[in-house]
Amino acid sequence: MGSLMPETINNLEPMAPHIEITPRKPLVDECVSLRLLGFAPHTPVTIRAKSFDGCGGQYQSHATFYTNDQGILDLSAEEPISGSYEGVDAMGLVWSRVLSPAEANVADATRMKKPSPVLHSTTQEEVLYFTAEAGGKVVASTTLERLFTAPGVTRRDVRDGGLVGTFFTPANPDPHPGCLVVGGSGGGIPSNTAALLASHGYSTLALAYFSEAHLPKALVNIPLEYFAAALRWMQAQDKVDSEKIAILGRSRGGELALLLGATFPQITAVVGYVPSGVLWGGFGGKVYEETPAAWSYAGCLLGCLCSERSWLVSVSCSFFA
Repeated sequence: MGSLMPETINNLEPMAPHIEITPRKPLVDECVSLRLLGFAPHTPVTIRAKSFDGCGGQYQSHATFYTNDQGILDLSAEEPISGSYEGVDAMGLVWSRVLSPAEANVADATRMKKPSPVLHSTTQEEVLYFTAEAGGKVVASTTLERLFTAPGVTRRDVRDGGLVGTFFTPANPDPHPGCLVVGGSGGGIPSNTAALLASHGYSTLALAYFSEAHLPKALVNIPLEYFAAALRWMQAQDKVDSEKIAILGRSRGGELALLLGATFPQITAVVGYVPSGVLWGGFGGKVYEETPAAWSYAGCLLGCLCSERSWLVSVSCSFFA
């Protein structure tokens, strides 16, 4: 097969500006390659990323770069000249997203009416929208779907013995280390976190403990026995290594993870995201005024810090005495 003649090469149409992202459907904790191709050489280009949360709030980031001699830009090799992050970082546009200025003043209470998609979404994906601007105009765009569930991971609803949760298991049929995943003050089932852990080889139970199905509506007087039952349920599953069970929680769930790790010996590891080192009171509805403790055990309310200045002392008994 003959080679292209010089005049044929000269007649080839130039590549249109476009954004190349690989892989196309990564897990949410997987790095991606983002490159711009087909742009004019040494041209300032601004890339913008945006996504939406479960309340419809828009999160966005941006960065401006110069293309190289070939009109190419590789975010894993170039530092932005300005933008929402500094330094060379292939994932800079992803982690530097913040709530858009137009929505930044919306009250937290308003935004708490719906759960965050990262913790509670049932779609098992996060969609990011990218645009590239040159000369003040958008000249290229694309989307990126980041998955929480890898191919082969299985899920099933759990309603045994009053439990409310979702069980995720890796594709491999062998027993795996287990992890009990609990949410925070938003309530509900933290399915995305559990699905992602299962994608990395853990058998996980995403467990709701209030604001779901028949469970309490408020974070008040939640019995630790409920979580003990969940641990026993996990130990009985064929795909769980009963000697290796961790617990993971975020915020109020982090407080709970520390509490459960200190209470039940079958928990062999604890992961707390922004946890509290003390027990805080419950909240939600009129029931809070009657029993402000968030947790109970063996029929006793557990003492808690109700404010920055006072400890709750009106509990029926002291578990830590």
